Amino acid sequence: MRIVIVIAVLCCVGFLTRMSFATAFGKDCERDSLSLNGKWEVFRGRGDEEMWKPGQAAGHKWQSVDVPGSLTAGLDRGAAEKVHFVWARKSFVLDKGRASKDVVLRWNGIRFGAAAWVNGHKVAEHAAIGPARVLLPAGVVKAGKNELLLKVPGWSGVAKSKSGFPLMPTGASTQGWGTKQAAIFYDIWLEFYDRAGMKWVLAIPDVNNGTVTFRVWIDGVGKIPDTVDLSAEVRPWRDRRIVGRGRGVVVKGTSPVDIKVPIEDVKLWTLEERNLYEATLRARAGGKLCDEVRFRFGMREIRVKDGHYQLNGKPFWFRGSNLVNEWHWGDRFNNAIKRYIVDEARVMNLNSFRTHTCPPPHLWLDVADEHGTFFLAEFPVLYNYMDFKFTPEELKVWHRNAVTDATGWVTTLWNHPSVAMWVLCNESRRDRKWEAGPFRDHVVSLDPTRPTMRTGDRFGTKETVDIHTCGNYSRGAEGQAVQTFARDAARKDPKRTLTNSEYMNRFGDPSLKYLGRPRHPDQLLVKAEIAMEHTEAMRRLNFDGIFPYMYAGWTGLRTGREWRKEFPTPMAAALHSSMSPVLASIELDDRNFTPGKKMSTRVVLINEKHEDVPAKLDVYLTPKDPLFVPDADALKAASWRRHFDLVFKAASIADMKLDWTLPEKEGVYYLAAVLTRKGARAVVSQREVRAVEPAGSLKGRRVIVLGPSKECETWLTQHDVTTTTAIGGKEPDTDVILVWNSGTISDADKAAAPAVLKWVKSGGKVVILGQSLWRWPELVDFKTGGVTASRALRYPKVNHSLFTGIKPDYLRRWNGLPHALASRHVIQTALTPEKKLLWVEDPKKTVALTIPMGRGEIVLCLLNLKGRITTKSGTYDPVAERIFANLLAR
Repeated sequence: MRIVIVIAVLCCVGFLTRMSFATAFGKDCERDSLSLNGKWEVFRGRGDEEMWKPGQAAGHKWQSVDVPGSLTAGLDRGAAEKVHFVWARKSFVLDKGRASKDVVLRWNGIRFGAAAWVNGHKVAEHAAIGPARVLLPAGVVKAGKNELLLKVPGWSGVAKSKSGFPLMPTGASTQGWGTKQAAIFYDIWLEFYDRAGMKWVLAIPDVNNGTVTFRVWIDGVGKIPDTVDLSAEVRPWRDRRIVGRGRGVVVKGTSPVDIKVPIEDVKLWTLEERNLYEATLRARAGGKLCDEVRFRFGMREIRVKDGHYQLNGKPFWFRGSNLVNEWHWGDRFNNAIKRYIVDEARVMNLNSFRTHTCPPPHLWLDVADEHGTFFLAEFPVLYNYMDFKFTPEELKVWHRNAVTDATGWVTTLWNHPSVAMWVLCNESRRDRKWEAGPFRDHVVSLDPTRPTMRTGDRFGTKETVDIHTCGNYSRGAEGQAVQTFARDAARKDPKRTLTNSEYMNRFGDPSLKYLGRPRHPDQLLVKAEIAMEHTEAMRRLNFDGIFPYMYAGWTGLRTGREWRKEFPTPMAAALHSSMSPVLASIELDDRNFTPGKKMSTRVVLINEKHEDVPAKLDVYLTPKDPLFVPDADALKAASWRRHFDLVFKAASIADMKLDWTLPEKEGVYYLAAVLTRKGARAVVSQREVRAVEPAGSLKGRRVIVLGPSKECETWLTQHDVTTTTAIGGKEPDTDVILVWNSGTISDADKAAAPAVLKWVKSGGKVVILGQSLWRWPELVDFKTGGVTASRALRYPKVNHSLFTGIKPDYLRRWNGLPHALASRHVIQTALTPEKKLLWVEDPKKTVALTIPMGRGEIVLCLLNLKGRITTKSGTYDPVAERIFANLLAR
C-alpha cells in the first residue's frame, strides 16, 4: 500500500538511489553467449541527438558506468528524476565464427525500456522494464568490433498519460519512495545459433507419472529449415547420469512442440528435498547442430484444488513475508542471499516471499531452488489503489505494454521450481476484468504450471482471492482485523484460495497511539504482540497464504540486532511461534476477567505437515511475559501449569478445550501454550489476561439518571444506588446527575439546565457518557468526531477520581471485538477551562475531560462503557465497570 511503503521502505532509499553494483544476476539457461555486462559509456540528453548516425556521438562527452547498474550514476535523486533520455553504448568483439551465426540480443531488465541499434541499425523498441529478446537482422553484426547503442528513457522522458503516469508498468516508480533512475538493472548479453533457435523452453512436470514435458518454441531470422529435430536429455543436477531422453520434430517452423520425457526413479522437488534436474536440449537440421540450451528444473506441481493449494498433490500453506527489491539494495544482500531468504526465514518459520513491485533475479531464485524457499513473483503492474486516469486509448497502450512485460518475466523465470505463482498486479481496483480475464489468460497460456494472484482486491483471479489489511497495526482498534478475517473466511469461495499478502504495515509512528510517545522502545513488543495474534487468527481460519509486511526490518542482516539469541527482533520471535507449522493456538480475544473466574477456552491444534506429529503441550499462567518464544524465567514464575501429550494429525486443524481459572489476586498475567516436538525449537501461543476486581456497592449514593437503558438500571439497582429518572423542574437534590442518553431527555429536564449548572457550581457533579449525538447543548455544548481506538492514555500530571484503581494496562483492549475503548472523541467544548483526562491515538483526540465549575464539575467521558458494565452482557468488562463506578463515586 502506498503510504505504508513510503514509511517502511524509506530506510532503503539510499540503496535505491545509488544502484551501482555490477553484479551478475544470472540468466535463464546456458548456451552459446557473450556477456555485455561491465563498463559502458553513457550520455544524458534530450533524446533527439540521433547518436546512431556516424560521427554524431563524437561531439558529446560520454561517462563511464557499470552494468548492471544505474545509468544516472553521480546524480542525486532529484537530478536523476529530471533526466529525459540516456544514450548508453557498449563495444563488443566477435570472431568470424560467431559473426557468421544468427544473433539474439537479450536483457533481463532495463528501466524504462529501450530502443536498440547495432552498428547503426535499429533492431528493437521495447516498451517494458522487463526481459527482452531481440532477433538481430542478418548482416547487422560483423567479425571484429561492433557497437550496441541503447536509448533509455529517464523518468522525465518515459511516455506518460495526460494525467502524468507512465504508459508502461514500472513497479514502484509511480510512488514517492520508488526509484526513478534509468538503469540496466539486470544482465545483458548476446546469444548465438544457426538457422533455428530455441526461443523458449518450458519444463512441465507430471509428478504422478514421473515425466516431464518440454514445450519448445522455435524461431529464426531467416527461413527456418523444413524439419528441425529436437532432442532432450535429463540428468540429476551435478550428476552426469542420464535418467531421461526424448525427441521431437518441428515441421515447417510450427511451434511450440512438446517433448515428453520419462524420468527414471523420479525425485520430487519440495522445500525439504530440493531435487534438481538439468535438462539439455538440442536442435538439429540436416544433421547439423543449430542450437543447444541447458537449464535446471524441479519435478514439482503447484495447483489449486477444492479451494486450497497443493504441492505435488499434498496440501500446502504459504507462510511468508514480502521482499521489496532487496537485490537492488547492494552487496550486503546480494552476498548473503542464503542467510537472508533461507536461514533467517527458517528461524521465523517462513517458507515463501512475495516480491512486491517486481519479480526477483535468477541469482536469488537459484539460491531458492537449491535451498527451498518459494517466491510469488509480482509483475510491476502496481497501482497501490491509485487511479491513473487513463483514457481508453491510453489504457490500450498500457495493456499492450503490460502483456509485453509479463511475457518477458514469465518466459525467463518459468523453469525455476521456487517460483510458485505469478502475481499479476498489486492493489488494482479499476481494471479488474482485464487483469483477471485476458491478462491472466495470456500468462496461463504461456505457463500452465502455476496459479495466479491479484493482490489486495477481493475480485481476485480464477484461483485466488487475496486481501490486504494493511492498517491492522497502525490504524483503528486491534480487533478490527480479526473481524475482517472472520468475514472473509465465512464467505470464502470454495473453489478459490484465500490469502492475505499484506498486513502489519507501518503508517507513521504507531508508538504514539500505543505507548503515549513517539519512538518508544517498547513499540517493537507491541507490534510483535499484534502480529502474533493476527497471524494466529488467520491460521485458525485456515488462510491459504499469509504474508506480513515487510521482512527486511525484522532480520539480523538488515538491522544488525540480536534482541534475543537467534532472534534479531521481537517480530522474528513472534513469527517463529505464530508461523510454526505445528502450533497450539489459543483463541482468546478478551483480556479482562474477574479474579477466580473459571474459564473454558478453545485451543486450535494446527498441523501443516504431511505426517502425524507427536508433541507435548504445556499451558502456563504466569505473571511474566514469555516474550513470543518460551522464556525460562517466565515459565518458572507460573502459578499454574497443565500438561498434555498430543498427536497432531497430518494436515489438519482440530479443537481442544482448555479449562483454567483466573488467579484470585488482581493483576496482569499471561496464558501461554508452549508446544515442544522432536527436532524443533519450542513455540508458544500467548495471551495477556488481567484479573480485575468488579465494582463494589455504592450504597447511599444518589443518582439522577437521564435516558437510562435497561443495562444502566440493572447495574444501579445491583450496586445499591438510589435513583430517580427526572430532575423535576427544581434545583437537583442528588449526588450525581448521569446523562446516559440525551436523546430521550424530556423537555422539562432540558429546561432545567440553568438550575443544574447552578447546582454544579455549588458542588454537584454531572457525568455525561458517550453519545452518538448530543442533544442538550443548553447544559454544555460540545462536538465530537469519529475514532476507533483500543488504547487510551492519560494526560501527564492529571489526577481525577476516574483513575482510582485504574492501572495503565487497564486502559487498553477492552472486552468485545473490535476491543474499541472509544468510538468518538471531543472536538471542542463551549465551556472553559477544561481539564483533559484521557486521549486516544494522539493528544488532540480527547475522550475524557472534566469542566470544573465552582465547587463541582461536569465530566464528559466518551469511553465505550455502555454494553460492558453488567456481568450478563456478552462484552462485560470489569475495567469498564470500575471506571463507571468511579464516575458515580466522589
